[in-house]
Amino acid sequence: MSSPLVLVTGGAGYLGSHVVSALTSAGYNALVLDNLSVGNADLVLPHAWALVEGAYGDLPLVRALLERSHPANPGRPVAAVVHCASDAPCGDDGELLTVLNVGSGAEISIRDLANAVARECDFRGTISWDASKPDGTPRKLLDSSRLAGLGWRARILLEQGRASTVTAYRQECEGQLARLG
Repeated sequence: MSSPLVLVTGGAGYLGSHVVSALTSAGYNALVLDNLSVGNADLVLPHAWALVEGAYGDLPLVRALLERSHPANPGRPVAAVVHCASDAPCGDDGELLTVLNVGSGAEISIRDLANAVARECDFRGTISWDASKPDGTPRKLLDSSRLAGLGWRARILLEQGRASTVTAYRQECEGQLARLG
């Protein structure tokens, strides 16, 4: 029996490439859909089962991948979809903007954030942690003093932003499903 196939949108981006790596390490095959506007094929090609260059908003392409009629997915059922894609920010001239990390000055552990997102999404599964591996930087606190010096202050608390993001994502998914149906 072959490994389950998981479609990862935005799989060549920073977050998506880590998801693809984790999926393949767990025994899944990752079918990556990415327009490569900010993603990098080199990040994902060592791990991905296939990389399809295209946009997650291209419904005929997504339908072909899900219905197993695209050459990158001939006849394999897609067991799950992990959506990591987002639109790259552009200026009025269409050029990609430099992305700046924005912090609120508040700190939260990755474990606490993952658990909060799981609660917000009504996730019923288990989140597993490998305590034998370091989790990166010891502190997850962005230095936002440069932005503060420009007069910017966070107006939305993490809890509010997380809730509105989950709500917007659910609405987007419902709209996409309605258009596919």
